[in-house]
Amino acid sequence: HGQTIFHDPKNGVTKQLGDGYLLSQLTKKTVVCDFRQKDLQNDGQGAPLTPIFHNLLSNLIYNKHKDEFSNILNIGGISNYTFVDKDGSYFGSDTGPGNALMDAYCKNILGIEFDKSGSIAKKGKVINSELKKLLSNGFFKKKLPKSTGKELFNFGYLSKNLLKKEKQDILATLVEFTAISISNAIKNKGHSFKNIYVCGGGSNNKALMDRISYHLDMSVKVTSELGFNTQAIESMAFGWLAYRRINNIPSKVEQKNRREVLALLGSITKSI
Repeated sequence: HGQTIFHDPKNGVTKQLGDGYLLSQLTKKTVVCDFRQKDLQNDGQGAPLTPIFHNLLSNLIYNKHKDEFSNILNIGGISNYTFVDKDGSYFGSDTGPGNALMDAYCKNILGIEFDKSGSIAKKGKVINSELKKLLSNGFFKKKLPKSTGKELFNFGYLSKNLLKKEKQDILATLVEFTAISISNAIKNKGHSFKNIYVCGGGSNNKALMDRISYHLDMSVKVTSELGFNTQAIESMAFGWLAYRRINNIPSKVEQKNRREVLALLGSITKSI
């Protein structure tokens, strides 16, 4: 589905790196692409697209473990979660930053890819005045469902004052910001559930997982506990969507406060 570099659903624009046609020519394979563009054309926001697969995954978990339907939280650069209700309906939305700001700080200032396991953040203290500023963005006042991207949550989002602080305190503050933005979004709709499983790179950040658990006041698990690799869920989702597109099976895109849409998500390109 490409690497998103710009996402503006309000104006119907989303841009991903990667050329499906060129990839098809180079590999001599059929390629499914432009998932987000197709969702925008069918009354969607172009993101997140994984809730439809999270719903399927939750049903698989339910059938296997005979427990309540499990909710999925994906923490990539941006975070999104899916709530699956007992009546079979489901709700998905972006919540705000996932790893984006923490990783941006690590790369731009510390010269490392990321804070492994949140080990640096664990040593720091949250700077409450800066945390308040981070949470004041208008995005967090928008109604769910909503979507966002790194065009908002990037290195430029960090204030000059914050960047003057000690590295451990900066990362501790960013971890807290991410955890609160996630938990606030999940609690916003008043959903009641017993289980939430996390996938994506953020599931490896122990400091972040601990703070999400604290703010949700519940144990937070990872999908690998169920046999689903935390790093593979997104690729599994788009592989599944691609299979449906190739076989012309419409994907049901539905959220409780949005009209139902049956759409063929993705364009097909074939080598000549």
